[in-house]
Amino acid sequence: MTAHSSKTIVLVLALSACDWSQPLDAADAGAPVWMSPQEVERDEEALAPADVEGAWERRLAFTESGVRPEVPVDLGREIGAENLEFVGYAEIGRESVDPPADEVAKSTCEDDVEALISLAEMPVWGYFINSAGETWRWRPQDPVATYMDIRRANRDEFIELAVPSVVPTVQGADQAEPQGADDGEGGSFRAEGIIGSDDRKIRSAHSGHSMTSVNQSWVRMGGLPTDGWDLDDQSIDNTMGTATKIGPRHLLTSGHVVWKDGFFFPKDWWAGEDGVAATSGLAVDDTPNGVKNIAWYFIAPKWYEDEKNSHDFAVLVLYDNASSAQFPSFGFKEDYALAGESMWNFGIPWPDRDCLDSPLADDNCRSSMYGHAKDVRRTEVSYVFTAHDMQGGHSGGPVYKWDGGERNIVAIAKSEYSAVENRHLRIRGLVFDTLVSAMNAHPSSFCGAYKWTGPGCK
Repeated sequence: MTAHSSKTIVLVLALSACDWSQPLDAADAGAPVWMSPQEVERDEEALAPADVEGAWERRLAFTESGVRPEVPVDLGREIGAENLEFVGYAEIGRESVDPPADEVAKSTCEDDVEALISLAEMPVWGYFINSAGETWRWRPQDPVATYMDIRRANRDEFIELAVPSVVPTVQGADQAEPQGADDGEGGSFRAEGIIGSDDRKIRSAHSGHSMTSVNQSWVRMGGLPTDGWDLDDQSIDNTMGTATKIGPRHLLTSGHVVWKDGFFFPKDWWAGEDGVAATSGLAVDDTPNGVKNIAWYFIAPKWYEDEKNSHDFAVLVLYDNASSAQFPSFGFKEDYALAGESMWNFGIPWPDRDCLDSPLADDNCRSSMYGHAKDVRRTEVSYVFTAHDMQGGHSGGPVYKWDGGERNIVAIAKSEYSAVENRHLRIRGLVFDTLVSAMNAHPSSFCGAYKWTGPGCK
């Protein structure tokens, strides 16, 4: 018997002893193990409390004696301290609001021209704010050279104008596959409806959906309650916006969710938030995947400075730990042929909103995820217009499509616009470039272990 035959027999015997009742968790037996909500909490506690305490101590020193903070090590490590300017401390608000439709500014020719500017032509690339309101302006000393370095570091993404979705390599993760037509390619969609009649469908453990599966969309999206929200307080809802995972430690949302009228609104992220499951007794609380804290808030420059609608986006940077890297991501891309295509949108409505597909007696949305597919009606340079049914709280959520097996975000849910349309911020050239740059400014140390690649990895 050859050595090769012996190895084959041993392999067959080993395989016959395996329990095939559950799929293999990961191809790599040395992959990290999925963290439970309790383990996520411990992972956060190893970094966040000390970081937040230090940030507030710096704010107190500045307030009482005018001591300007040094550039935080984690902020300047990749960007370079010489490219950061201290702005001051933001005033912290508690209740962010979406602008009503009659206050939404329309696009102008000047807006369209400005929207097409290159990141290399921008003197200021954005603003970073931490949970204490400490604010830093990102002003590259040489914008052109910095931009070219970023393009070289992410050559494939800039050629394709797309950042692919990622499912990290994790042992023990929920591997449940999507149900038919949940948000999949080739699903049967509801017919186009009139805005005002709620066609949205719930995504919840109550409706039979896995809010923890790395193969589905729901764990990649989450609500944005005020930071430090008490999980034991089930008396009222809490979410004030939606954010989507787009990198190993990076979330995408609207700028107005975290910065509005000169106020800063710090948040936590609850991946796969499911208040209906908690209320109906299927879960102990709203957070099936634990609570993630946010280390830095990157706000697009023209939104921070002037609240320009065409710059209404933000990247929320999670702490650099394993529990950040374990959650999968959506892809995002530039797409200039969207008219007539079917797009999905899901979001987590504000407190005290009604959702017709809620199983609760009073139709309360109850901090769960709702959405559906609608066709793109028209596009502008900076915007995509659809008839998705949306409420406050959908802001920041993904407007995405299935594209070659990828879930790709093409726009960010923004606001009401008219009686027949809602408006979403398009991922165009400047937005794409800025997102990649912000992700690279805060890379993850865990990309190798979890098999992440692309922007946001060292």
